[in-house]
Amino acid sequence: MSKIRELLKQGRHEELWQMCCGFIDLSLEQFMAIQRRLLLEQIELLKYCEHGRKVMRGAMPDTVEEFREQVPLTTYADYCPELLEKREDILPAKPFAWQHSSGKSGEYPCKWVPVSQRLAHELGIVMFGVGAFASCKRRGDLSKASKEHPKIVYAVAPQPYTSGVLTHIMQQQVDSRYLPPLDQAENMTFYERIQEGFRLALSQGFDYFFGLSLVLVAIGEQFRQQSRGVKILPLLSQPRALFRLTKGLIKSKLARRPMMPKDLWSVSGIMSGGTDCSVLKHRIKELWGRYPLETYTCTEGGVIATQTWDHGGMTFIPNLNFLEFI
Repeated sequence: MSKIRELLKQGRHEELWQMCCGFIDLSLEQFMAIQRRLLLEQIELLKYCEHGRKVMRGAMPDTVEEFREQVPLTTYADYCPELLEKREDILPAKPFAWQHSSGKSGEYPCKWVPVSQRLAHELGIVMFGVGAFASCKRRGDLSKASKEHPKIVYAVAPQPYTSGVLTHIMQQQVDSRYLPPLDQAENMTFYERIQEGFRLALSQGFDYFFGLSLVLVAIGEQFRQQSRGVKILPLLSQPRALFRLTKGLIKSKLARRPMMPKDLWSVSGIMSGGTDCSVLKHRIKELWGRYPLETYTCTEGGVIATQTWDHGGMTFIPNLNFLEFI
């Protein structure tokens, strides 16, 4: 059982908040102490593996200052061809998973990036924290994030894309129920996953959405456009879905407007990303009844920064990347 599941089961919410969300209270000195300690640990691991010696050009730094002076800046090309070939023998530890993103024309077809077991563990903790920020109203509020089996609509790209790897990492930490289930979703097209996910959500409800802002707006607009032509007959065999839809139609009629997703579901949290998130957040709030929580995530570094419950500026994550500003 993961530490998060254990704390949830025991109702130790204050300890859980501190573990997953406490980084927002770090002073600058505390933040940098974590950064330096973890960087030095990584340098020691890299010194004694083939890949580390290659990217550090044989340097053997013992301090952060020596690392800055001796180790050159790199691009993904410096990690080729080894990472493209997914060679595990050159790494300091066997990876939990490999994830990829788009490549660079003329240089490499895609970027393959290993995710270590330790990184996967730390990412899972951060992801629970992100979910807590997306659903809470104030510091320490885990009233919605503490649900034992949260339902999440699967609306992201599957493994080996980063979003799909993150769903599996989160599954290890919390017993989430994905709509549709992971083993089915990963064998569907994106359109099929979305359609099936929200079909199931009509009967079962759902708690969280994790995906691109543009997708959320497109789904919401589709509900608006189709609300006038809703067909009740196919739902007669699904009483829960029929009840939810009927209630949603009544709400929209009373508001004198087309039906929106917020008429059907009261979503606990929306976790989103993409460069258009800040542009679309007001439209998402209008359609879904909640602002999306924006995160900054990438294949190479995982979750780099996140908003909190006030949906203001982002807070950097101290323990997943060493943050340099050049």
